[in-house]
Amino acid sequence: MTHPAAKKDAFTQLLLATLVIIILLRFALLGSYPLLGTTEPRYAELARKMLATGDWVTLWVLDGVPLWGKPPLLFWLDTISMGLFGVNEFAVRLPPFLASLGTLSLLWFWPTKSSKMPLIAGLIYISTPVGFLATGFVATDIFLAGGLALSMVSFWRAVSNNESNDNQPNQTTIWHWLFFVGMAIGLLAKGPLSLVLLGVALLLWVSFDPIARVRLAWQSLPWWRGLALMALLAFPWYIMAEIRTPGFLNHFIIGEHIQRFLVKDWDGGRFAPSHGEPLGMIWWFALESFMPWILLIIPSVYVLYKTKPSLQVQYLLCWVLAPLLFFSLSHNILEAYVLPALPAFAILMGLAIDQLILQRRGWRWSMLLAAITPLVMLVLVLFFYQAFETQSQKHLLKNWTPSTPLIYVGGVPPSGVFYSNNQAKEAASFSAIEKMQSQQPRTVVMHQTIFDSLSPKQKTDWQLIEAYSEYVMLRK
Repeated sequence: MTHPAAKKDAFTQLLLATLVIIILLRFALLGSYPLLGTTEPRYAELARKMLATGDWVTLWVLDGVPLWGKPPLLFWLDTISMGLFGVNEFAVRLPPFLASLGTLSLLWFWPTKSSKMPLIAGLIYISTPVGFLATGFVATDIFLAGGLALSMVSFWRAVSNNESNDNQPNQTTIWHWLFFVGMAIGLLAKGPLSLVLLGVALLLWVSFDPIARVRLAWQSLPWWRGLALMALLAFPWYIMAEIRTPGFLNHFIIGEHIQRFLVKDWDGGRFAPSHGEPLGMIWWFALESFMPWILLIIPSVYVLYKTKPSLQVQYLLCWVLAPLLFFSLSHNILEAYVLPALPAFAILMGLAIDQLILQRRGWRWSMLLAAITPLVMLVLVLFFYQAFETQSQKHLLKNWTPSTPLIYVGGVPPSGVFYSNNQAKEAASFSAIEKMQSQQPRTVVMHQTIFDSLSPKQKTDWQLIEAYSEYVMLRK
């Protein structure tokens, strides 16, 4: 008969092996497919320009046109990565991958006596569709989620340390400072939004017992020195950005952080499009992004309230709810905006499933779910990649000779800019290209609808090189 301790060890090893396999699979995929959609190639091109120009302060979309909508952390790291590994998909996806692993590692620092809880939480974190995709997707949201997670974990550890050291309530640890480092990371990753989400989460938690918890929070952290550290780490870039391109702070603070969330049809310009979603859509995004583990959330919270101190469960619930409640008031949202809630959701579910295992209630079903989830998630992700890969210009531009002019009719897609190394030009119409006086061979790319509108003579005058997805390439 197998000893119970041996079963527990085998179970822990299974969890660890599954987690490692998913992480290695995600790492192996980093450079195996083109940059997806419009976000990845646009951000990759910003980093490539930073590498080419050596300008580490201003993000340049076009020559003389700055991007005022994003802080620089992602682009700094992508620029460094490109300098080390070249201008390619692997290099630009490596920093988000490492950032996600950093956030994942914070789950091991959540105060718990169980060795399985961090493994279960880590598996939940990376096996959700949003967690797997964000671990290596070129976007700023994973850095926002990481900065918030660092602050929230640090705050809880500081509070827990303060409560357990009544004789030395002001004893300072590294977590007291990491709380403010997390705030600085958020400011450099996404902007003041990070402080708003942190403030909403802590305000919700404090509201359960305002006087006692405000006093506890005040006594647990070196607020004045910590805020000075945050300012020292984050504010210099904001000051330099305003000096280099006056008007940045007004656009970034007022436009991106107020009008973007309150004005339905707000338009931040060509490179900051509006996303007009119905109010409350963030809850649907959370439901589909946290599948299938979200199905266990109600019984999990019940189990935790019955077996765990309510203070901890309340704190984690406030962390989960903060971004969902905040973005419920906004039309301009994306699926990735649920990411700041994912670490807390993973910890909550990890604690609950760990309790179910200890109580021998429902753990077999939970582990079956854990075993099936990576397979289902992988199938979904492969469909996702296939759908977005067809939007990339990489395959089409393999037929382009860089020594010849490359012209897009009606505008260059972000992936066309990146994969042409910023050599692609644009023309307002196909007629404008035909009027160009040039004996040099030219390569023209246009949307299928534009090609269909050409006359038979125009089609026969040009050589059809390839039609891929929604685009057609011609040469003359």
